[in-house]
Amino acid sequence: MLQHLSSNPELMQALGGSMLIPLMFFVMSSEVDEPCLCAALSTLVNISSHFPDEQTFRAQKLLHRLQQLSAYPAARELVAAIATNLASEPTQHNALANHGLLGLVYPPSASSGG
Repeated sequence: MLQHLSSNPELMQALGGSMLIPLMFFVMSSEVDEPCLCAALSTLVNISSHFPDEQTFRAQKLLHRLQQLSAYPAARELVAAIATNLASEPTQHNALANHGLLGLVYPPSASSGG
């Protein structure tokens, strides 16, 4: 449900993103099934598109958990979408780079064989 509510810009302005981010972190850190995990990540995709400069997205524990989840195929695309949204805000670049998430946004170019 929060995934759908967070896609509404007017509602997100009223709610603010910062109070939902810790809740989604809690879900992502709990023993939940894949659909629930993906719903939490999708909610963060929506929030990060509305509030890419949100200070809460710089939390070390959150970024570390996103880095861990990026190793799972079901979560990788969603984590990359969050990182892409956050990378639109230059002040987020250092935090993303420190956790290896900037590479999801700007992957290294494939070298051409010689």
